[in-house]
Amino acid sequence: MEQWFQEDGATAHIAGEQVYRDPVPRDIEQLKTNIIRVIHAISRDRIGGMFANLQQRYERCVGLAGSYLEHIM
Repeated sequence: MEQWFQEDGATAHIAGEQVYRDPVPRDIEQLKTNIIRVIHAISRDRIGGMFANLQQRYERCVGLAGSYLEHIM
């Protein structure tokens, strides 16, 4: 099963701008190609930071017994 994560700190609007330009996708295959291009441009350090942040959020969530944590982070 494939998993896709939005880069931490990037809004959907910013991520969308990168996917919908150069070249502007004319069909689903071009859109998929652009998505893959943008994903491959993310550095290993950025991905490592994203997983570290995910781990922190997971640990906080477990510590709060699954309650809402956006006000804490």
